[in-house]
Amino acid sequence: MGRSLEWSLWGLDYLGQTALFLVEVTQLDLMSAQIVLTIAHANTGHVVTTAEIGRRFTALSDVPPDDLRLPISGYAVARQLGLPLETARRHILKLQALGWCQRVGEGFLIPEAVWREPVALQAVMQNCRRTVAAVRQAPVAVAPVPLPMVTEGIVRWINRASTEFFTEAMGGLTRALGLHGNQVLLMAGLQTRSLAPGRRAAFSLERLEGFASEQVHERRRAVTAFELSRRFSLPYETTRRGLARLREMGWAQAGPDGGLMADPSFLDRPELAATWEVFDAQAQRLVALACASHDPQALA
Repeated sequence: MGRSLEWSLWGLDYLGQTALFLVEVTQLDLMSAQIVLTIAHANTGHVVTTAEIGRRFTALSDVPPDDLRLPISGYAVARQLGLPLETARRHILKLQALGWCQRVGEGFLIPEAVWREPVALQAVMQNCRRTVAAVRQAPVAVAPVPLPMVTEGIVRWINRASTEFFTEAMGGLTRALGLHGNQVLLMAGLQTRSLAPGRRAAFSLERLEGFASEQVHERRRAVTAFELSRRFSLPYETTRRGLARLREMGWAQAGPDGGLMADPSFLDRPELAATWEVFDAQAQRLVALACASHDPQALA
C-alpha cells in the first residue's frame, strides 16, 4: 500500500503559493525572489530557535537589528537552491544593485532598514495571514492548541516559521531530486495544478492510500508550459526547458491533448520515500509552529 499523500500535496501547494506571493510582493523574477528569502532566513533563522532572543521579536514592529543578523555566503545560497555559483552570484549582484542586500565580510545580509520599509512590513503581515489561511486547510491538526487569531503580536513568529519551511524544504528537494529552485517549483506547480480543481477535497477527506489509484488518474488534467509560465512569471522558454527536464527524469507525462500531467507514481516511489518523509515532517512543523505561535517558549 502507498503512503498517505495529504501532507506532501499540502506542502507542495504551500511552496507554490509562497513563490507566487514572493514574486508579487518583491516584483523580482522567481529565482531572485527565492534568493531574497534564502538570505533572509540565513540572517535571522537562529532567532526563532533561540527562545531568549526570539521573545524580543514577535510583533510586526520588532525587526531584528543588523548586529543579530548572520551573513550567508554566495556559495551557501547556490548550494541551498541547487544553482551554479556564477548564477547565484549574478542574482545576488543584481539584488545588491537594487538595494535588497549588502555585502558584509564574505557574506550577504538584508539589512534592518529594508525590513522597516512600509511595503516590507505590509508584506510580512500579508504572509502571516496567508500562512494562517493555509494552515487552516492543513490535513490534520498536529499541535495540541488551536490556531490563534492573527494579531501583530505573533506576526514575526509565523513569518519565520513560513520562511523556515520554504527555505529548508526547497533546499532538501533541490538536493534530493537534483533540480534547481525554479525546477522544484515547476514540479510543485505541475503536481498541484494537474490535480486541480478537486485536489483538496479528494486528498484531505478521502485520504487516498496510493497516488496511482484510479480515482487520482481520473482527476488529473494536463498543464501547459504557457499556463505555468504565467503562473510563476517565468519566461516561456525557461518554463518549457524546465518541464522538459522533468519529463526526461520521468516525473511528468504527456497529456492526451497536449501539456503535461503529474506522474502518478512520483510522490509514492520507494526510492524517494525518505525525501517525502522529511518533507512531510517539515510541513507538519510549520503547522505546529503556527498553532503554537501564541507561546514563544513553545517555538524554541
